[in-house]
Amino acid sequence: MDSRSNSARQLFAFAGELKPMIVLSCVLSAGSAVLSLMPFVCVGKLIGLMIERYPEPAGDAVGRYGIFAMAYAIAAIVLYFLALLCSHTAAFRVSRNMREKALAHLLTLPVGYFVRAQSGKLRKIIMDNSTQTETFLAHNLPDLCGALSTPVVFLVLIIANDWRLGLACVALMFGALACMFAMMGPSKIRLLDEYQGALESMNAQAVEYVRGIAVVKIFQQTIYSFNRFLESIMKYKKFVMDYALSCRIPLTAFNVCVNGLFAVLIPLSFLIIRHEADYGGFLADFIFFVLLTPVCAVMMSKIVFSSESILIVRDSLNRIGGILSERSAPEPEAVPRGAAENARHPGKDLGVEFRNVGFCYPGTEGLGVRGISFSIRPRQVVALVGPSGSGKSTIANLLLRFWDADTGEITVGGKPICKMATSELMAQMSFVFQDTHLFRGTLRENLLVANPSAADGQIYQALEQAQCGDIMDKLPSGLETRIGPDGVYLSGGEMQRISFARCILKNAPIVILDEATAYSDPENEHKMQRSIQRLTQDKTVLVIAHRLTTILDADEILVLEKGEVVERGAHQELLSLNGVYAGMWESYLQTAEWKIGRGGKC
Repeated sequence: MDSRSNSARQLFAFAGELKPMIVLSCVLSAGSAVLSLMPFVCVGKLIGLMIERYPEPAGDAVGRYGIFAMAYAIAAIVLYFLALLCSHTAAFRVSRNMREKALAHLLTLPVGYFVRAQSGKLRKIIMDNSTQTETFLAHNLPDLCGALSTPVVFLVLIIANDWRLGLACVALMFGALACMFAMMGPSKIRLLDEYQGALESMNAQAVEYVRGIAVVKIFQQTIYSFNRFLESIMKYKKFVMDYALSCRIPLTAFNVCVNGLFAVLIPLSFLIIRHEADYGGFLADFIFFVLLTPVCAVMMSKIVFSSESILIVRDSLNRIGGILSERSAPEPEAVPRGAAENARHPGKDLGVEFRNVGFCYPGTEGLGVRGISFSIRPRQVVALVGPSGSGKSTIANLLLRFWDADTGEITVGGKPICKMATSELMAQMSFVFQDTHLFRGTLRENLLVANPSAADGQIYQALEQAQCGDIMDKLPSGLETRIGPDGVYLSGGEMQRISFARCILKNAPIVILDEATAYSDPENEHKMQRSIQRLTQDKTVLVIAHRLTTILDADEILVLEKGEVVERGAHQELLSLNGVYAGMWESYLQTAEWKIGRGGKC
């Protein structure tokens, strides 16, 4: 009862001001269901009257009861139409509100949440689960209210006509309810959770497989890469098959109960009629039961399907609630007016400081960083180097507040970033990662993301400073050229230079470069280095690099191993230590000089 009432409260909360329409649709549907039984009553009365008057005609009664039956049928249809009109209006609003609230809440979550939450799974929860709720409110809930109100009138009618035949019908109805309980009782709720989990896993694996199909084809790993996707499909198949097979006997028994009423009534009537004095009256009651029992089958079927929908909606609400219960990135209660605009000012000097910062990724042990302390003075360049997994990107993510540090404190301009609004912090940052993303739209739209108020002159200047002249020369419509499937495609290096132009246009005082030139070809790297020089001019810079030649002029280099700073200093200072950095430099030089020779010799 608690879970049902909680689900109802959640649905009403999403409905907003349209809550009364949900209640009204239920009332109208219940009234329609009751009225839909009245034509059977009229027909039953007419048959009884015709048997009573036989062999005299009952023409006047036929017209009168026919009009009544038609009036009841039309009234039932009108009420049901109005019920669906109300339920659909409320259902669309609920579905929209669920998606809007879920998407709005996603925008408040730290970016790190999206690293561990698969996009296919999120899409399934937000889109498919809200659609299931919409279907329930629009169709299943009104039908359920009608189906639940029908038995009350149904029982009154059958008992009033003949209690013996009525008890037989009631016994079969309770048998059908027992079968339904066996298929969808409390023991099956856990199975529904597993079903939705298997479905989400299959969706997530499908998205991951499609996204990586280019790499799969290049390295001819189709069989191995398909295994995880195939496993999720087979897991889903096994669950569905097992559940379907477990319902064979209860579903067969249910169908026998709801559709076998007529078969039970015939032999029972032969037993009863032998002891009846009024054959005509009993025959009229029997015919009435024959007419009414198909309604019982329809009613029980509606209850079954509606009950199944209740379980699905309850699970859908729990999964939407799981997203809404995720903790948002803490925001300060008030942001000083103009703080974000002041942060955009190119002349504002801002330093960065890490004070004994520690962080461990959720669900892992010992992975992250610990005891990180360093500072970047205004207009200073600090570089992070180290092997993969040493914590370089983690430090950049913590500065951007993609995750919040577990211990210690990070400040920008002397102010802890945990006390800064996200908009204020982001206004002070420009960042370029090795995986560049351009939105599907025009080049102008992609650039204006950084500075919506930028004029064309500023845009062209940023493109020139980012060495994008050759890119502009080949674009058919200039800034209005569409990027993506319905437009032109750019190479990885070209996309990287566009992202540099976007950062130049933003002109934020702090720049973060995470392996920005890691996969560029020599020609693009030369242009990108010139772009970086312009981007980082008079800026506070944190740079992560594998190519050590790109950070020779850094003011300070931090060498990381296993999440800790093991060495720090300028390039020559670190070489003189003859430690970790010196070994990395030696390995880098050997790699740079490596060449492919004939006959397998190098």
